[in-house]
Amino acid sequence: MDVNKEGLLEIAGAALKEYPGTYSSIEFFAHETSVLYKVSNDRGEAFALKIYDNQSSQVEDNQIETLMLEAIIRHGIIPVAEILQNKQGQPTTLYTDPGTGTIYRMVLSKWLPGTDFNDQESEELFIALGKTVASLHDATSEIDLPRGLQPKIWDQVFYFRDEMAVYQDPQFTSQTTSEFRDLMDAAVELLNPKLLQIYSLDEPQLLHGDLNPWNIKMHNGQFAILDFEDAIFGPPIQDLAILLYYYQGHQAFSYEAVKNWIWQGYSSRRGIIGWKDSAIEYLIMARKVNFLNYVLTLDGDYQTYIQKGAAQLKTFLQGNS
Repeated sequence: MDVNKEGLLEIAGAALKEYPGTYSSIEFFAHETSVLYKVSNDRGEAFALKIYDNQSSQVEDNQIETLMLEAIIRHGIIPVAEILQNKQGQPTTLYTDPGTGTIYRMVLSKWLPGTDFNDQESEELFIALGKTVASLHDATSEIDLPRGLQPKIWDQVFYFRDEMAVYQDPQFTSQTTSEFRDLMDAAVELLNPKLLQIYSLDEPQLLHGDLNPWNIKMHNGQFAILDFEDAIFGPPIQDLAILLYYYQGHQAFSYEAVKNWIWQGYSSRRGIIGWKDSAIEYLIMARKVNFLNYVLTLDGDYQTYIQKGAAQLKTFLQGNS
């Protein structure tokens, strides 16, 4: 989504009229794929208004996100951001800009207080986080998917809806090298059958799909979890591998230590079929390849990331030849 903060602020303000109540303030908060605004009502209560990027999620993803949040709230253990219904009784609002005809998709949720788990990590908290993810999976395993609702399935490297492998596209050749493109081809060829095997290891269930240290909050000694729009349907090892992705090469913690601490916490409450280093490595490298492809489509200089990623792919492929 091309972000015009002032223009989107007007859209956000107009869209708030679709909800009951009076909102006295609205301010830009963050932009990752979606754009987030912090909103206050006339009683001083805080809310988050998220405007979705149509390229990263669709209405079906929002419906799945709502199902997951409702199940977690019923479970009653992990704080999550409760989505409010609009005046039509719907959790997702489709707002059409009268000036341009552009349709914006958004949700309004209660503000979830807390600070990012990132930079607060410790052995004790990693173990506790493993327990929390186990509780999360307990809650979402109880969801019966309505007929016709199909979540994303991570059984191949490029698994997002309508996702394209753009790294071979001529328009991106200025950002890549022939060696990089060959490494990507080889990695995809190796990883796709491995991902399919991992997907078949265990009974699939709804998973968060983007457990990173910025989607995990700490508040009053408790974990809270945000942003379920990337939800996937698969074996639980996929969620844990996504979390571990962010701790390879971490400056403060050994990857092996983090992996063992998270496993210690998770396995104290719940087992995982297929938990072994090779499966985790395949999943982590698949995420790396996915991200290397994705950053080519973004504005900004990602050459350092691409070069580092290419070196990691080369080492990975040499070890799996």
